[in-house]
Amino acid sequence: MEKSKWRARDYVVIPRSLLTTKLTPASFRTWIALASFCYDSDSCFPSNRAILERMPPGTSLGTIQTAKRDLERAGLIHRTRRFVDGRETTTVYNLLAPEGTEMITPNDKSTPVGAGSGTPLNKEEGNKIKGVIKRTKEGDVFIKGVGWVADNENT
Repeated sequence: MEKSKWRARDYVVIPRSLLTTKLTPASFRTWIALASFCYDSDSCFPSNRAILERMPPGTSLGTIQTAKRDLERAGLIHRTRRFVDGRETTTVYNLLAPEGTEMITPNDKSTPVGAGSGTPLNKEEGNKIKGVIKRTKEGDVFIKGVGWVADNENT
C-alpha cells in the first residue's frame, strides 16, 4: 500500500500563541477554518456557507456569526465588508496572530516587531527560504508570494 502525502493546502499551521488564547471551541475552529482559505496570504473572503462546510456537522450559522464577532473582539480577525451598488457582496477577513506573538525581521532574528499583527501560517511544499518578509521566534517565516512556512533549514 502506497503511503499518501499531504498536499500543502490540506492543512493549516497555526501560531503557538493561538493555543494559549482563551477562545470558545467554535471560535477556535472558525479561526482555523478561515485560515484554511488564506493559502498564501493573510486574508480571504469565504462565504458563510463555505465556512460552515469546513466546520463539524451540526454547526449553525448563528454559531459561526457569534464566533466571528468573538474573534474580532479578541483582535484575531479584522473584517471588511465590500459593497457594490449598495449591496453587500463579500466580507474580507484579515487574520491576525494573538497579542504577544513576536514577529522579527528577516535580517535580525532577535528583534520583535509587529506583535499581534501576524498572519496564519500556511505551509507550501518545497520552498527555499529566500524572499523572507517576516520571521517568528518559533521558526516560521513569511515568504512573499508563498505565505507562511516552517523554516526547517534554520531550526
